[in-house]
Amino acid sequence: VESLRLGFPLAVPAPGSKAALLPRETQLPSLELTALALSFAFGLALGGLGAAAYYSASRAAARARL
Repeated sequence: VESLRLGFPLAVPAPGSKAALLPRETQLPSLELTALALSFAFGLALGGLGAAAYYSASRAAARARL
């Protein structure tokens, strides 16, 4: 059903009715969007870990030179 896929209710409530005040159903994010968000988060986390490892190694090398 097209109306369910788009997140719209099948029966539109009359204006001014109590049902009109309720929030409409929202569509869940697509699998592609979820995969993109997860890959971005994992990339950010791996980049942070890499930066921390590089910083730690450079500090250790600087201490070894002293």
